Amino acid sequence: MYPDVTVQEVELLNRFNLLSAEGKKELNDYLRYLLLKQYRAELYSQVLGNPLLHNGLMQAVRMCESENVELEEIVHKIRQVKQIYYQLLEKVFLKYAEAVDELYLYDSLRDWGRIGFEQVADAANKDCKEDILRELEEMLHNYRKLAVNRGDRRRIVAV
Repeated sequence: MYPDVTVQEVELLNRFNLLSAEGKKELNDYLRYLLLKQYRAELYSQVLGNPLLHNGLMQAVRMCESENVELEEIVHKIRQVKQIYYQLLEKVFLKYAEAVDELYLYDSLRDWGRIGFEQVADAANKDCKEDILRELEEMLHNYRKLAVNRGDRRRIVAV
């Protein structure tokens, strides 16, 4: 038969087949809801709760504040952080792309990162550490705001 199918999965399929059409629809809707909830939680934890990403942004800020750090080193660090960010985002996206229809959270986080990194790159093209620092601080502020807003939503839903 199918070696990948477990006994529990067969039981679930058998029970699902016993449901009426309305019961199947309700169960599918509920499963979609649970999957979307899990997707949101994983997206936020992998991207906004990632210490590597946060620390990378903080290191880039500290590098800009330092007098003895060259602009090329700062740009290199920002490229590393950008690569980490997109890899984390893509990892979660690929996992849920086929199963979740509503990937608006992915789009908003991708756009936030794209805009932030573009602004930092524009500042780097001006060869001005102060502009890079200002853009990085704004990006870090928005990053923290997104991470905090996630917690606020949880509390509102729980009430």
